[in-house]
Amino acid sequence: VIGLIGAGIAVARSADERNPGDLITGGLPSVDLTTISNEEMEEVVAGFPEVATMRLALADRYFNDAQFSDALRHYLIVLDQEPANPRALANIGWMTYLSGESEIAERYVEQALSVDAGYSQAYFFLGAIRLYGLEDPAGAITPLEALLMFEDLPAEIRAQAEELLAEARAGA
Repeated sequence: VIGLIGAGIAVARSADERNPGDLITGGLPSVDLTTISNEEMEEVVAGFPEVATMRLALADRYFNDAQFSDALRHYLIVLDQEPANPRALANIGWMTYLSGESEIAERYVEQALSVDAGYSQAYFFLGAIRLYGLEDPAGAITPLEALLMFEDLPAEIRAQAEELLAEARAGA
């Protein structure tokens, strides 16, 4: 499970940004977020709570550092502002899976994919949730095959997805 947590975080880190990403929007100047701390980002988010992109960047940072309580708090606020945000939906789904609620997790990730079928990270999450959380190897095959169709997957993510797919096929 620890390896799977790490793999999920690695997928999150390597996934293409689907939103403006590191740019703060809403009339604010662009900022390189790697140069500011989480505490500074918290202050900016508190000062500009309507800027979902900045909050999402902070939530992603917490998620990537496995600080899931802090990430969840911000992702839920993002969903209040943007109910169909695929990154927030998928990452909440992954955290829900890690907390042992696989059926709920599956619904979050499926919702993310219904919003953005090109969101590769969600396919990894869905495959892993079905394979390990729901013990449904046959159900894991389709999302893992879809993930492997993305040509720009980093080699380490592709290798992990291929391993999961082989395991799913063997168990189906």
